[in-house]
Amino acid sequence: MPLTVLVDMSGLKPVRPDQVSIPVEVELGSNTGNLPVGSVYRADRTIDVLSIAAIIGSCNLKQGEINASFFKGKIDTLQRLFPFRQKPFFSIVDINLSHHMSYLLAVLAFQKFGARKNKLIINFDSHDDFRNISDVSFDGWGSGIFNECLQKELSFPKKNRIMYMTLGNAVRVWNKLPAVGIALAQYFRDTAGPQVIKRFKADGNIYFVIKRKNEQSSWEWKWSSTLTLILTDETIRMLIDNKCIEHIKNHNANYSLFKINTDITGLLTSSDTGLDQVSFDRFIEEFDELRCVKSWDTCSPRDFLDETIVGNLSDTDVYISIDRDIMKRSCTYWGDGLFDPSQIRSTVEKMLKYLKTKKANLVGFDIVGLPEKNCTTAFPGNNSDDYVRQAHEDLEFFKNQIDLFTTG
Repeated sequence: MPLTVLVDMSGLKPVRPDQVSIPVEVELGSNTGNLPVGSVYRADRTIDVLSIAAIIGSCNLKQGEINASFFKGKIDTLQRLFPFRQKPFFSIVDINLSHHMSYLLAVLAFQKFGARKNKLIINFDSHDDFRNISDVSFDGWGSGIFNECLQKELSFPKKNRIMYMTLGNAVRVWNKLPAVGIALAQYFRDTAGPQVIKRFKADGNIYFVIKRKNEQSSWEWKWSSTLTLILTDETIRMLIDNKCIEHIKNHNANYSLFKINTDITGLLTSSDTGLDQVSFDRFIEEFDELRCVKSWDTCSPRDFLDETIVGNLSDTDVYISIDRDIMKRSCTYWGDGLFDPSQIRSTVEKMLKYLKTKKANLVGFDIVGLPEKNCTTAFPGNNSDDYVRQAHEDLEFFKNQIDLFTTG
């Protein structure tokens, strides 16, 4: 049964001191709070980030960044710090703004337990965490996988397949984009950027945001970079009365979120939208295509793990990272995602079962982002104990799935 290691990031200065708060977990107490080992999130060991910084150099590790070349000559010392004797690494990183630690953990896991031709990192996240930058950051750690120094240090021949994959990256609720709730599966082969292969409905529904400059203005529904619908109050009321759309909530008096319930063809006309007929026909065609997109819940692991894209899974070392900001009620810095926790749990369960049948080599698994005080969350009225309880349940579930993967 793999060990559980909690990486305590609270010792570093926050990247945004006015916004970053103390995680609930740290407030409740860890091993430094006179609690026995295992009392907090069933961690077998807590590793203070300052002990990592002491090995790689404090100048190479910040709350939001880590130097991509930190591992040169330091891997053996770091491996001694982390107590893993059998695969996979199972780690918890407490602060959501510290997702770059997944890069460190993945490097160590691949170096210790990875012996196969291909390398695959799967990141469940509301963001793609991929930027072509020299340092590895909390929102760009995925690009570090393609760092030439890493490939040389871990002996990754360039001809072998290295893949970084983002599952989720749901369009966020107030992003002013057309179909809030679409989840993308993005695959990165190199630093040139992502290749979007599949898209899914986040919760089986399609959402959209409308906004206006003031109460005298018409509403704008931004469908794409080239299509913006102009809607009057009367048009919106007509769609609501016909049960085509459902009002969910207001961000403010001039900013509202709606859910699409049924087809709008035949009710909405080009004159209702301010579009010319050609543009309106294109909108209707794209709208119909979007309604046919499958929901995340109905997809099989084969939808995500297409071997023509990611390579032969039986010859692949796999590392999985889950950023809890992808889930509702996560109580993390980035706010709550659109996915219900049950969706993420179910998808991970199916994925691990599929990886096992394909005889993939799971080298590591981490969870990033425990509940924080004063977080940006869509559920401010809930009791903070509920968020902590959900985090416990998440960690318990994923730990059990790893145990099932490694046994039987």
